[in-house]
Amino acid sequence: MGSLWINIGVIFCTMILLIAMIFLELAYTTEKNRASVAIQKLLVFSISGIAFVFGGSWLVSSPGNPFVSSNHTSVLIVQTCFVTISSVIACTAIAERARLRVYVAISLCIGLIAYPVLLNTLSSTGWLTKLGFQVQGGGVFLHLLPGVGALVSSLIVGPRLGKYKNNRAQALPSGMLHFGIIGTAFAWLGWSVLSVFFYQSNSNGSGINALLLQLLVIPSVTTVLTFLLTKWCYKRPDISITLNGTLIGVVVVSITGSSVTLLGALLMGLIATGCLVAILYGLDHRWQIDDPLGVSVVHGVGAIVAFLFIGLFDTHKGLFYGGGLDLLLNQLLGTFLLALALVLFFIFVLKIVDSVWGLRLSATEEMVGSDGSAYSIASNYSGIPAVNYGKLPRKQQIRAEMKENDSNLSEHKVSMNQDRPSSSLYSIRKFEILTNPDKLERLTQELNDIGVTGLNVTMVTGFGIQKGNPTYYRGVEVETNFLPKIKLETIVSTISTEKMLQAIRKALYTGHIGDGKVFVSEVSSVFRISTGQQDEQALEYEDSIRKGEEPYDE
Repeated sequence: MGSLWINIGVIFCTMILLIAMIFLELAYTTEKNRASVAIQKLLVFSISGIAFVFGGSWLVSSPGNPFVSSNHTSVLIVQTCFVTISSVIACTAIAERARLRVYVAISLCIGLIAYPVLLNTLSSTGWLTKLGFQVQGGGVFLHLLPGVGALVSSLIVGPRLGKYKNNRAQALPSGMLHFGIIGTAFAWLGWSVLSVFFYQSNSNGSGINALLLQLLVIPSVTTVLTFLLTKWCYKRPDISITLNGTLIGVVVVSITGSSVTLLGALLMGLIATGCLVAILYGLDHRWQIDDPLGVSVVHGVGAIVAFLFIGLFDTHKGLFYGGGLDLLLNQLLGTFLLALALVLFFIFVLKIVDSVWGLRLSATEEMVGSDGSAYSIASNYSGIPAVNYGKLPRKQQIRAEMKENDSNLSEHKVSMNQDRPSSSLYSIRKFEILTNPDKLERLTQELNDIGVTGLNVTMVTGFGIQKGNPTYYRGVEVETNFLPKIKLETIVSTISTEKMLQAIRKALYTGHIGDGKVFVSEVSSVFRISTGQQDEQALEYEDSIRKGEEPYDE
């Protein structure tokens, strides 16, 4: 395969992995930070690449420095792709609480210093290579480096607000976990194809079929095993940790390649999965290290397991294939030295950034979210999409869905309390409706049909007697005292209370707990500021106003 197609393939895989990381970040972070974490990934990707091309590549001390030779541009392309992905992964663990300058500092330090130094150390003339340390598939650059960076940064920056309460881990679930499944699929594809291109260019294509088989089988095994382990540990499967299980399977295989047999790779995947579940529990519950995506475990621990398994199961020099202890000891020593050097490097960088600028957002900024505090972006209008609910595009669909409950509603007619005075039926009244967010369109359409001309909609949280059903996220029970609801408020004077309640019940009724409640109260007075009208007149619009014309001259 020509170098041109290899370079095109590597660039394609790099973009696939960038998309995967953005999807994964969106899946594991809260709504108020989604736009900011996505743009941060794009900035980190760009800054680290620029830093390496115009700075870090000049520090590579290989003979003739291929990075500044026009005949070796392809080498620069591949290594730049590796730098960008490594930086994106390393910056993932500090989402939602770190300042933008922290991301910039990590990107620059990886592109200018860490990656070039590692490239020199692991080159054919590097001291670690001479020591006998064996590394494949970019394991140090693409996995150990970002894994250690993620662990150290999450430890120094600290956990997100609300993550720990009375020394107990609290779940901070995202409402877009399905994006994690998409991101994991993209990552599986990207790492697999990238591994094939890497081994194609370094081994003349030998063992590619064995590698492809392992890339299909081992992540599948780790996925199923993680699913079963979380079900056994937490009494139900955990989707987010299962996705981590898929990725750690991809990571270990991409590092060992075809140097390990399928049986050895299977055993490696089983051990990596056990380490994943155990260490994730330790990070969350014992050491209070807040890594939302589990990047430090997936890439850092996955890389360490793979390095050690090369010493055990390498088909040429591994301990179990008659190679003795030499390779295993070299792998142990090399892994320890690399991990220690990277830990010290990231501690040094982050401490300098902390002393000069600070690492964390302020408590207020973190509570508001980076979208609002840094970029002035409204978070989906507090959860309510900005559409014209007076002109719903799916009117016929909504009405068709309402018909399903008509038979049940006919058996439960709304009747007013006869002890109330008749004037309450047509006085000015305020209706406050609490229900589930997915009922908004149905309810709005039904109220429009009976002549309700105005609504206020607010996202609220609260609880009733039931307090919801217990849910779990990453093995931690989510407190369900406050459930997401919407509150609709409207003021009417010409529509009877009975008619209003019938319309509301028609839209919301399912016969199950959680349909909602309606609070009806009388309003003593209404005053329209623009015209000075009061009471019933203040609730009515002139025809000119309905047509969008100016009601009066200013």
